[in-house]
Amino acid sequence: MAESSLPWAGTTTGDAGPYSDDQWTDTWRKLFLADRTTQGVLRSFGNELAVAGATSPVAVNTGAALVDGKFYENTASVNVAIPTPAGATRIDRIVLRKDFAGQTVRITRIAGTEGAGAPALVQTDGTTWDIPLAQASITTGGIITVTDQRVFASTPLAQGGKTRLSLPPSAGFPPDDSSGSAAAQIQMKITTDATDPQVRWPELLFDDTTEEHWYWAFAMPSNYGSAPIVDVYYKALSAVAGTAAFNAKIMAITPGDAADADAREFAAEQTAGSETVPGTAGFESKISIPLTNADSVAANDRVVLAVFRDVSVDGVAGDLEVPMVVLRYTGA
Repeated sequence: MAESSLPWAGTTTGDAGPYSDDQWTDTWRKLFLADRTTQGVLRSFGNELAVAGATSPVAVNTGAALVDGKFYENTASVNVAIPTPAGATRIDRIVLRKDFAGQTVRITRIAGTEGAGAPALVQTDGTTWDIPLAQASITTGGIITVTDQRVFASTPLAQGGKTRLSLPPSAGFPPDDSSGSAAAQIQMKITTDATDPQVRWPELLFDDTTEEHWYWAFAMPSNYGSAPIVDVYYKALSAVAGTAAFNAKIMAITPGDAADADAREFAAEQTAGSETVPGTAGFESKISIPLTNADSVAANDRVVLAVFRDVSVDGVAGDLEVPMVVLRYTGA
């Protein structure tokens, strides 16, 4: 059936019930989860299912969530045992697991492999569905480092979906010379109109042989939800066809965490966002870079975003002019 509606009284007329649990679950998921693969923790319920601990067991605090449309609540701290590895550091995941056959949602540890990365979430519709709470890295000495991976529920009904933050070149700054990173050049384009005053447009010039960077520092808006994407608007000056490529990386600092600010490092850089540029001088376009390595960015965090041209991939001759960078995200 292409069209449906609910709820209705009775069991016979039109789209009347009875309705299955799957129908209600799908309804709640569509109303309150913009991305069911990661989102689900509910803000302001208990202690928001925060995971903490430096040795086994780690503790999952109180809170609530929607796991693929199923409501879950935890009213008391739950301990999760993390076995000590024998030969190398291991990374486990702490998740909320929806068990279709068992008809439960429960806190679950997914064991990793010693010396390897974090294990994958299990997301098989109709069987098992996990959403992340944290990663727990444990050494052979039993020392645990917990990395928060909660993603809060973000309803498509709120904020009109995607929200954008414009970052003009003049709002950014070059990298510190001690980092060894070259700085992109900022230039001012001036209108040729004889009107007074003339308009000056700031643009960044990214070289075709040297990897040049430009940084922006700002507070993540309070309505930030998830799924950050960087859009780099650029103009190719040459008439040579090739691949234009930009990378991005981000770091986030929780307000009040001065120690974290002193030692903070960027999250792993993203794979280049790229596109083929035709051999047309003055070609303008946009490259989008999903920030999947989002460094646990949260609303109101202090953020530094770096954008740079990936000259190892980029094959367009000459400078690329960048008049604007935009950060898009799903509003909470």
